[in-house]
Amino acid sequence: MDYIDSIVDYKQILTLLIVRKPLQIDLDFSTESSNSPLVLHLLCIIETLYLNLKAKSKHYKDAALSNFFVMNNVHYIVHRIKGSFELREMIGEEFTNRLANEYNLTASFYLNSWKGVFDCLEIDCFERLGGLFAGSFFSRLRFKAFQARFKEVVEAQSGWILAEAELRKEFRILVLLMIMPLYTAFLHRHGKNVGRLKQFGNFCDVEKVVMCLFEG
Repeated sequence: MDYIDSIVDYKQILTLLIVRKPLQIDLDFSTESSNSPLVLHLLCIIETLYLNLKAKSKHYKDAALSNFFVMNNVHYIVHRIKGSFELREMIGEEFTNRLANEYNLTASFYLNSWKGVFDCLEIDCFERLGGLFAGSFFSRLRFKAFQARFKEVVEAQSGWILAEAELRKEFRILVLLMIMPLYTAFLHRHGKNVGRLKQFGNFCDVEKVVMCLFEG
């Protein structure tokens, strides 16, 4: 009866799977696996799950959250496939790699949501001019912009969850690798100018904030 209850719970998606013919694979995924009915149905199921994820992601107005949602779920699918020798054999490397590429693409789009944060810290054309543009006023202005954008992104993403510990750790490190070299270099150049504005006074402070992300 537990299985029957599950059928009722997932009746909408199961109806789609039953109605569709297994040869109707819309994604541009060719497969090196056999053309057995089981493999075709399996590919159709994964494809339907993927398309369902893409459709659900469009409900999010925040583009970063939309990409985060697809990235997180596609990673789970790829992780499950790669974790099973039998499943990997049936599905084939090409199909799996295409899904992995989709994960990498959405991960890249998600990480772009942090670009506005570290852009504030980069050496721009005005700083290269020196003089007034490299002085305390513009330094404080840029550091205030960094603080505001950092806070905005962290608050927006504070409820986002990466359930898998390794994936969570990986993305925390990726965010730190984008921000910290620019952050420490900026403080090295303008530390005296920003003075009291430093809510995050050193590497450990920023690291502490980032290392709390993705746990919801």
